Amino acid sequence: MLFEHQSGDILMALTGESLITRRISAGREPRFLSLIQMLRDADVAFTNAECVFQDYEDSPNPVAGGGGGTYMASPPYCAEELRWAGVKIVATANNHAADFGIDGILKNLRYLDAAGLQRVSPEARLRARIE
Repeated sequence: MLFEHQSGDILMALTGESLITRRISAGREPRFLSLIQMLRDADVAFTNAECVFQDYEDSPNPVAGGGGGTYMASPPYCAEELRWAGVKIVATANNHAADFGIDGILKNLRYLDAAGLQRVSPEARLRARIE
């Protein structure tokens, strides 16, 4: 007889884009909280951070998105909100990753690390290019 944890099964929760700009931990609606519980119950919960976490510390990249595009930034505390929701892994390589240039990319990765989130990112390739 196998115990449940010995089965080798992994429960994954995969979301789409997360564009979070405010505290979600304040939400109290039952349907919202049941969604949060699904993320928390998963062995792995993954999302794509469609924004860069920063407080506009870096200047917008004038050629991001072909120039004149939308710069997607979210307050750094929002990375912690994703962790609160149960997210464990975040993808960062998307069309808004360079909205605030290389410094913005590296700052975003530091905020994700500080929030305790694992990340899928272009960091190794980026560091090789700037060193």
